[in-house]
Amino acid sequence: MNIAAQGSGEDLDFYWAINGSGAFHIDLVAGADSTASAPWVTATGDVVDISATTPSWDGNSVLAYWADEGSDSWTTGTVSGSSTGYSATSIAQGGSGASVTIAAFGLQDNLAVFAPISGTGDWQLDRVAGTNTTFSAPAINADGDDINVAAVGPDGELLFYYAASGSDTWHAETIAGPGSVT
Repeated sequence: MNIAAQGSGEDLDFYWAINGSGAFHIDLVAGADSTASAPWVTATGDVVDISATTPSWDGNSVLAYWADEGSDSWTTGTVSGSSTGYSATSIAQGGSGASVTIAAFGLQDNLAVFAPISGTGDWQLDRVAGTNTTFSAPAINADGDDINVAAVGPDGELLFYYAASGSDTWHAETIAGPGSVT
């Protein structure tokens, strides 16, 4: 079982246990004042991946952390620069031929996803929805050949976006009308 949490000193903690054992272990992934919101975690094969945002004084950037399962040696990568992460991110296995895909709510209330570019250490940005469209932390999953993202819209509606892996054409649907979610 894998759990990532923002610690009391805005650090990033990772708790893990063998299912059913009840004995959790804790790893410090990133130190004090490194994490601004609730992180998300996923496991891809033998690797654990975490996404989180930095505090405003550190630019509201989106970061990714990864380690081999059972290791306490974490690698950090900058997913996107300043003003791209204004709430909790979300992370999912797969999508766009990548090991993971991260969704983030950014400056001017937009919605974006990021996928690592194989062999480069860089991340590809894909805008899902433009300015003044997103008013919550997004949720993401990769379902076969599709990437799916949900978030709250400007009028309290639940919005759903999807695209085929590798495509930059996003489709939008309203799942619940204005005023139905907060």
